[in-house]
Amino acid sequence: MQLVRNMKTEVIHQPQCPHRGASQRWYYATTRTLESISADTRDYPWLHLCRACLPGSCQCAKCSGDGDAQ
Repeated sequence: MQLVRNMKTEVIHQPQCPHRGASQRWYYATTRTLESISADTRDYPWLHLCRACLPGSCQCAKCSGDGDAQ
Protein backbone atom coordinates (compact mmCIF):
# COMPACT_ATOMS: atom_id res chain seq x y z
CA MET A 1 0.00 0.00 0.00
CA GLN A 2 1.32 3.45 -0.83
CA LEU A 3 0.58 6.14 1.72
CA VAL A 4 2.15 9.45 2.71
CA ARG A 5 2.70 10.85 6.18
CA ASN A 6 2.18 14.46 7.11
CA MET A 7 5.36 15.17 9.03
CA LYS A 8 3.86 17.95 11.16
CA THR A 9 0.66 16.38 12.45
CA GLU A 10 1.34 12.62 12.13
CA VAL A 11 -1.67 12.10 9.86
CA ILE A 12 -1.54 9.35 7.24
CA HIS A 13 -3.01 10.10 3.79
CA GLN A 14 -3.35 8.60 0.35
CA PRO A 15 -0.85 10.29 -2.00
CA GLN A 16 -3.56 12.15 -3.96
CA CYS A 17 -5.37 13.54 -0.87
CA PRO A 18 -5.77 17.33 -1.09
CA HIS A 19 -5.51 17.57 2.73
CA ARG A 20 -2.06 15.99 2.97
CA GLY A 21 -0.04 19.23 3.20
CA ALA A 22 3.72 18.84 3.48
CA SER A 23 4.22 15.10 3.46
CA GLN A 24 6.62 12.35 2.54
CA ARG A 25 6.11 8.80 1.35
CA TRP A 26 5.57 6.52 4.31
CA TYR A 27 7.67 3.46 3.52
CA TYR A 28 6.43 1.59 6.61
CA ALA A 29 3.06 1.15 4.87
CA THR A 30 4.53 -0.42 1.72
CA THR A 31 4.36 -3.98 3.04
CA ARG A 32 1.31 -3.53 5.27
CA THR A 33 -2.44 -3.72 4.76
CA LEU A 34 -4.83 -0.89 5.57
CA GLU A 35 -6.33 -3.09 8.31
CA SER A 36 -2.97 -3.51 10.06
CA ILE A 37 -2.18 0.19 9.74
CA SER A 38 -5.60 1.03 11.12
CA ALA A 39 -4.94 -1.27 14.08
CA ASP A 40 -1.69 0.64 14.70
CA THR A 41 -3.72 3.79 15.34
CA ARG A 42 -5.05 2.14 18.51
CA ASP A 43 -1.51 1.49 19.76
CA TYR A 44 0.12 4.80 18.82
CA PRO A 45 -1.87 7.80 20.11
CA TRP A 46 0.03 10.22 17.86
CA LEU A 47 -0.95 8.32 14.68
CA HIS A 48 -4.18 9.13 12.84
CA LEU A 49 -5.62 8.21 9.44
CA CYS A 50 -7.11 11.01 7.36
CA ARG A 51 -10.89 11.11 7.61
CA ALA A 52 -11.17 12.60 4.11
CA CYS A 53 -9.24 10.06 2.03
CA LEU A 54 -9.50 7.02 4.36
CA PRO A 55 -13.01 7.45 5.82
CA GLY A 56 -13.96 5.00 8.53
CA SER A 57 -10.50 3.41 8.62
CA CYS A 58 -8.96 5.02 11.68
CA GLN A 59 -9.28 3.17 14.98
CA CYS A 60 -7.67 5.81 17.20
CA ALA A 61 -9.53 6.80 20.35
CA LYS A 62 -10.64 10.08 18.79
CA CYS A 63 -12.23 8.41 15.76
CA SER A 64 -13.58 5.33 17.53
CA GLY A 65 -15.05 7.28 20.44
CA ASP A 66 -13.02 5.27 22.97
CA GLY A 67 -11.34 8.32 24.48
CA ASP A 68 -11.56 12.03 24.95
CA ALA A 69 -10.38 14.31 22.14
CA GLN A 70 -7.53 16.50 23.28
